Amino acid sequence: KRGSKRKLIGKNGDCDDEEAAKELHEKRVKSQHNGASLANCGGNFGEFHKKTRENMKSGKKSVRMGLQSMGNRIKISCVAFTAVFGAPGIHGYGSHVVDEDGKQHTVTIDNRREMEKIFTKKLTKGRSYARIRFFTEEEQCIVDMRRE
Repeated sequence: KRGSKRKLIGKNGDCDDEEAAKELHEKRVKSQHNGASLANCGGNFGEFHKKTRENMKSGKKSVRMGLQSMGNRIKISCVAFTAVFGAPGIHGYGSHVVDEDGKQHTVTIDNRREMEKIFTKKLTKGRSYARIRFFTEEEQCIVDMRRE
C-alpha cells in the first residue's frame, strides 16, 4: 500500500527500530543488487521497466540452466538474481535469507505455482521444493530440487 509504513526484514528478522530500518533500506538501495532500481535509473520509469524485464529474463534463464545442470554453479548477475527473487524476506514463493557476512543468499521456493512461473511446468514436474544458493562474490548460483 503506497504511503504506508513498510516493515523491513533484516538478516535476523524484522527491523522494529525505525533508524535501523532506514539504514537497512539505504544499504539495500545502494547495493550492487539494486543496480537497475528506479532510484539508480535516475527516476526514468521507461528505462527502469526495460532493465527490469531484461534482468528478469536473464535471471530466470540462468536459474533454469542451474536446474538443468543440478548441483553445478551457474553464472548469474546480482541484479538479475535480485530481479527474480527480490530482497531478503518472506515472499509469495517462499523465503530469501542472507548469511551473516552477506556473501551467500539462500532462496527456498515451496509454492508449486511460483516454481512453475520461474522454472516452467515441464522442468518442475514431480518436484515440490526448490532451493537456490547464490554466491555474491562469484555471482554464481546452485539450484537443488526435491521430488514429491
